[in-house]
Amino acid sequence: SSLVDAQLPDLADRALAEAERHFDDRSSSWSLTKNEGDIELWEQPMAGAAFPMYRSALTVANQKPTSLTAVASTVCSAFCRRFYDSTFDRACLLRRGKDDGEAVIGLFAKPTPITPATFFMGVFGIKRSTADSGSERITVACSRAPDEFDAPLQEQLAACGAGGEIKRSSTRLWAFDVQYSADGALRMSMLVAIERNASWLPAFVIKQFLADSLVAGIDCVWQMSRAGMIPRSVVSFWNDEAPEHLQECAVAGGRVFVSTSLLDAFAR
Repeated sequence: SSLVDAQLPDLADRALAEAERHFDDRSSSWSLTKNEGDIELWEQPMAGAAFPMYRSALTVANQKPTSLTAVASTVCSAFCRRFYDSTFDRACLLRRGKDDGEAVIGLFAKPTPITPATFFMGVFGIKRSTADSGSERITVACSRAPDEFDAPLQEQLAACGAGGEIKRSSTRLWAFDVQYSADGALRMSMLVAIERNASWLPAFVIKQFLADSLVAGIDCVWQMSRAGMIPRSVVSFWNDEAPEHLQECAVAGGRVFVSTSLLDAFAR
């Protein structure tokens, strides 16, 4: 679709820019609500939303440079996501961007005793950058795709099973950021902004589940990365990446096939 292709680059850039802004924001608009060992949980009110925006952060000292890509490959693997995101069912590619690092994707969440199965159509973006100080970071962001994408992507939505009565997620933004400093410190952050309460339970109860999920999620990503439970064959944010869109490259000291949509972050 020309409409999707025309809007996708700008939307992906805007999602990444917003995510980085929130990750780097140390202002008083964020409140520290939980501190468990090395993990901090922060929240910021969102006007008109049932929940605040949540940001979890974990900093680990004395790490090797390969820790950057080890963590990023874990986050960017649809296979690994089932471990650090308990509600994740599967992900599909709806539209590949003309440039690497951008796409329209679909994320399916499993039903739970308190929430229905949901589908999130998002604009995906990923980038790797280096600061003057020598630190490196990889940022992944998924922001909700505009409603006008539904019509041009109707066939793709039906093919991946997102048609019919499945409930749309009210997630507005999900993002992950990992930074490796020149002094060897590794800082990981996870962010989520969910606007409406899809559960039959009151919002103040669901708030606690959301908060706990971000703490558990970032801890799981780090534990998996540290233990070497990282992708050994394919790194792709969505399931069933086409073979012609996989390219072998070095990731965290090993050789794996990486989705061409992620090459900007890993092929260095």
